[in-house]
Amino acid sequence: MCRRERPNSAGHKANILKSSYTQIGVGVVENGRVDIYAVALDGRDVQLNSIGAGECFGICNLLVAEPLQTVLRCAEETTVRFWEKEALVAAMRGDAALAMAYAALCNAKIQFLLSRIEMLTMQSCRGKVLAFLLAEKREDGVILLRGTRDELASRLSVSRAALYRELSALQSGGYLEVGESRLRVLNSSALEKLLYGV
Repeated sequence: MCRRERPNSAGHKANILKSSYTQIGVGVVENGRVDIYAVALDGRDVQLNSIGAGECFGICNLLVAEPLQTVLRCAEETTVRFWEKEALVAAMRGDAALAMAYAALCNAKIQFLLSRIEMLTMQSCRGKVLAFLLAEKREDGVILLRGTRDELASRLSVSRAALYRELSALQSGGYLEVGESRLRVLNSSALEKLLYGV
């Protein structure tokens, strides 16, 4: 039912999702970090998310015949545990609580993807940065940054210079604290006003 892999033994940044993995089922990150990309119509990879220990990928492919086109890359040394598709589906048929947990996880993924679509369709760099800050902050306003600022710029589809400029402007305006590996939103309602103009 379960298989453990160290998919990036040849070095991180390599693609780990091969065609054989798409039929396996769900991958759970045991340690490390995996960056998830969608394949755009023009062939470019657009970063959707970055997941760490305890988070999973592949749940959208469990009940469909054709798997979603996705590219996964290890962002650091990573171990992934794969759960077979057939075994998970059989377990859900016999366990209503497991099926409901799966449905809740799917709902959360749908909400996340809708927010990412909104962010990716924004035209301005400021809008993308503001939407990211509001979507990713914890209750205490803190956003823990996974990866480098270059990777964040790529995830937001903005240039590195534009990202630094926006973060610096928000910090100078008193909206944001900028640290080495974290950001802290100081006033969420003010950021919402900047983003939505209300």
